[in-house]
Amino acid sequence: MNVVFYLFLSILLVYISKGKEGLKNYFGEISLLFTKKPIGSLLFGLYVPFLTHIIVILLPWMNNVSLYYVKMQVDIIEGWPLWLGILQVFVFSFYEELTMRVFIYKGFSKTLNNTFALLFSLFLFTILHNNRLGSIGLNGMSDFQLYMIQVPYYFSAGLLYIYLLDSRQSFWTSLGAHFSVNHFFAKCLKSDVRDGIFVILLITVFQVIYVFLDYILRHKVNREEVEELKLT
Repeated sequence: MNVVFYLFLSILLVYISKGKEGLKNYFGEISLLFTKKPIGSLLFGLYVPFLTHIIVILLPWMNNVSLYYVKMQVDIIEGWPLWLGILQVFVFSFYEELTMRVFIYKGFSKTLNNTFALLFSLFLFTILHNNRLGSIGLNGMSDFQLYMIQVPYYFSAGLLYIYLLDSRQSFWTSLGAHFSVNHFFAKCLKSDVRDGIFVILLITVFQVIYVFLDYILRHKVNREEVEELKLT
């Protein structure tokens, strides 16, 4: 995944469809994503996966499932100093969020259909994580079975990150969530295959539920604020 290529592509598309003024607005919107409450947005993003992942593990009937929170899904950092492992996870998450959510999703939605930009970024995010779940304890499954489990998981994860980016209008929120998932949850699901599948599917559902409920609550609050303004 070449971040320079997608940066160039997004700039080219915006320039062709919107001209110099549109390109200026595009860079202005991107800069706002990086400057809006970076610390608070990052902390909120770090917190969200604890709602979508930890809550699954704490369910009463999950006693037989053991999730080991280790540094990262990449084995090469085993034995590294803790700070270096965390830094690598952060860099990987930053790289993916910058490419997928900023240059592809934001860039394409600026010039093409919003729905296309959403679906294309989710599709690309999903296929680029092909067989990643095989490294967290779901080995022994056929490629097709593994694929059918990971597609909805990564699709819902990508949807969650895009929603956090759009709803909070901050790059740091989606980055925080992505980093939190990679650092705490992405490796070593130590259970039998059946329980492992169940956990992954349940987390998938909870990610979608979070997006739905948060959208409803935010929409309701915004509507109530508009009504109050009308009354005053």
